Amino acid sequence: MSMKEVILSIGVFFILLVLFISNRNHTQIKKIQDKNKNRPKISKQKYIQRLVEKGFEEDHIEVFYNEIKRIIGIDNFPIYPEDDIYENYGLWDLDDIDLIDNICVKLKVRKAEQKDFNELGKTFNKMNAESILTLIKTLKKNT
Repeated sequence: MSMKEVILSIGVFFILLVLFISNRNHTQIKKIQDKNKNRPKISKQKYIQRLVEKGFEEDHIEVFYNEIKRIIGIDNFPIYPEDDIYENYGLWDLDDIDLIDNICVKLKVRKAEQKDFNELGKTFNKMNAESILTLIKTLKKNT
């Protein structure tokens, strides 16, 4: 094979890879939208109030809410405090770690380590607003 053929083959491979990833992301977004389209929306203030009543700090909740909305990137997407971030929002791969890291940076608390996630897993069986805010509260105590 000549150098031109190798370069052409690599170029075609990358184009196909980009198309595959783009299609997968579009399909995932569509699936999430279909799953959530009939859910009523609650206001940001009501969302925050529900979690304040459970003992979480309002500024922590607001940062979490804004980060979730930013990551989802879909206008008028209904979110609830009890939503599983994997099932309801389609966060996978390292999205959850990025979400938590971004929240930590904005709130000026140390980033979570594996031991923190292990401890969290002992108390919570799903990743939602309450579990993440509990993690943030713990990290803040230890900062």
